[in-house]
Amino acid sequence: NLSWMDFYDEAMMETIIKEIDQFKEVGREYMTRFEITETSYAAIRENRSDILESFRIRNTKILLDDFGSGYSSLNVLSQLHIDELKIDRIFLHTNSVMENQKTKWILESIISFAKKSHILVVVEGVESSEDDVFIRELKADIGQGYFYGRPLSICAFSDLICAK
Repeated sequence: NLSWMDFYDEAMMETIIKEIDQFKEVGREYMTRFEITETSYAAIRENRSDILESFRIRNTKILLDDFGSGYSSLNVLSQLHIDELKIDRIFLHTNSVMENQKTKWILESIISFAKKSHILVVVEGVESSEDDVFIRELKADIGQGYFYGRPLSICAFSDLICAK
């Protein structure tokens, strides 16, 4: 994850770009992905979009995280070349039937736009089988949340992989 402040740390950006260049023969699917929040994008789009472009031309995946948690704008999606869109968990946890219907319409529109733009869609905050069914009906690409598994330490993850 990169914060907006990271983009103004010249030494950090140079180091990241050097590391990416060092491993350019590695397939794109194995490269590190950079997650930036919608708020970070808004803070850097005027002055540091060159860094995002440097990542993009090096075939590094860019994810827009927490979409919908702030002052979301579909204009952000049209301006930014991203590979994945992570929709914030707030959309899955509404209070009323009417809010649920509006949320469904909004998510359908966002997911449709993203797919037409060849952007992978991840919905965060999937905590129940109902959430899972809901995002599958909307044709989201991936669900992320406690329903699928709790966060693990590196050791616990390693043990889990070795056990399988």
